[in-house]
Amino acid sequence: MGSAEVGGGGECRDCNDVLGFVWLYLDHEAPPTTCEELEAHLLECEHCQRAVRFDRRFKQLVRRCADSPEPVPTTVVESLRIRVERTILRGNTSPS
Repeated sequence: MGSAEVGGGGECRDCNDVLGFVWLYLDHEAPPTTCEELEAHLLECEHCQRAVRFDRRFKQLVRRCADSPEPVPTTVVESLRIRVERTILRGNTSPS
């Protein structure tokens, strides 16, 4: 995305834009205006609330399970997140 603001404008109603900023938000790396827009959207959108809870738990689990004191590469975390998300969206209980 080219803008630091969710959706690039004043009103945040596009879940895809919101979800694109979730990790920055959870890592406290998003700009204050983006955080405000995300929080306003989260007050109204149960779908995004679930996604944020999932990502928060996922990041905590990755941190807890990492054997190495080195950070888990972003590509590995993103790959795992996408795989888990797809599994959940398909309604499967076991990853393929």
